[in-house]
Amino acid sequence: MADIIPPSPVEIAIDAKGGMFQRFRDWTQSITRAVNLSTIATGSGTPNGSLEAVTNKLYTDTAGPSLYWKSVDDVAGDKSLGWVLVV
Repeated sequence: MADIIPPSPVEIAIDAKGGMFQRFRDWTQSITRAVNLSTIATGSGTPNGSLEAVTNKLYTDTAGPSLYWKSVDDVAGDKSLGWVLVV
């Protein structure tokens, strides 16, 4: 994973309307993705259709020795779909 470089501490993050400037938004999304990918989700049964996640997330099934990988962010807008059984 590439280094996540934070915005400058003197860089303005929020505009006059309360929205994030693009640079700050990109940085917060990078941090969120890194945190989401750093842990392996667990549960009983398949995550497909029941667990929303970002691409490349891993999931282990506690009901059996199964590992799933999130191959795409969403399928037809559903973020709980797109899991692939690896083993």
